Amino acid sequence: EDARSWLDCGVDRIIISTFAAEEPECLTILSDEYGSSRIMAGVDARAGEMVTHGWEKTAGNYLDWADLFTRKGAGSLLYTNVSVEGLCNGIDPKPVQDLLRAAAVPVVVAGGVTSVSDIAMLKSSGASGAVLGSALYSGKISLNDALEAAK
Repeated sequence: EDARSWLDCGVDRIIISTFAAEEPECLTILSDEYGSSRIMAGVDARAGEMVTHGWEKTAGNYLDWADLFTRKGAGSLLYTNVSVEGLCNGIDPKPVQDLLRAAAVPVVVAGGVTSVSDIAMLKSSGASGAVLGSALYSGKISLNDALEAAK
């Protein structure tokens, strides 16, 4: 019901993570009702395992979850490598590239995106976007440099 209320009031896209892992059919229901482009599934992972409930519980291989979320109707994925999230030490490229190769939908990458070279690697690997939180906040990268790297 919360998802519907946000979508009904005009939010372009919602991100569902733990609830999608608990109730994958919610992705089908929402994508049938609102269109898959408005439904993004969150794939939070540590050491190749999907983590849920505030990153406290492991739930199996993150690539398997990404595939399930896509088959159930998610039109895009938000991948967060929680092992590097907020540390400003750069991304861990292997799990990102593995997901980008496997995913049948656009993938936005979060967790460790810190530099122009991180953005360039994500772009060349096929990521549809990147989340720059701590890197912008801490001044490790400027918004202008990030936007230029994404062109």
